[in-house]
Amino acid sequence: MDNIVEKVKEEMIQISNEKMKETNYDDWNNHIKLVYENGHKLALERKANIEIVDLATILHDVARIIGVGPIEEHNVYGAEVAEKILKKYNYPTEKIELVKKCIYNHIDNPKNSVEEEIVADADVLAHFDNLSMLYYISLGKRRLNLEEAKKFVKNKLEFDFCKLSSYGKEKYKDRYKNIIKTLFGYNNTSS
Repeated sequence: MDNIVEKVKEEMIQISNEKMKETNYDDWNNHIKLVYENGHKLALERKANIEIVDLATILHDVARIIGVGPIEEHNVYGAEVAEKILKKYNYPTEKIELVKKCIYNHIDNPKNSVEEEIVADADVLAHFDNLSMLYYISLGKRRLNLEEAKKFVKNKLEFDFCKLSSYGKEKYKDRYKNIIKTLFGYNNTSS
């Protein structure tokens, strides 16, 4: 498929830009782009199917961004939305299924392929890359006070680290510990 990744990326940027008019939040630059970049690097490193990873990372939060279904199930609805988008470009059905599995399993479900692990890991790494996003969610969207926001961010980072694949935990454990130490003044020894 010539330029399928670029076509889907442009569509996702357009979706993000449209949504930003209502929310004043840039999903593409604050999250999706980071997931995509991390996923692409991990796919190269782990010799995974780069095209599947690229498409799944670009589309992994599409349902959340466009507001389809409850946010807690954005992975389920996101797989459905991704299928519709990819079908518009005549993307092969068997590859669509692989992308959908990556999107569906990027949250809490068991991972059955290296591509699924990479998409989930890349999502976590985007949180590590943009800590301000977590504070924006806690202070801005959830309207928590500063102490509650710190607790939210700490819990989210701990949860995210635990969510990493064994490959991701080993590769990023020092980075995670440094983030925790920098933000909260101590090392988290639970990892």
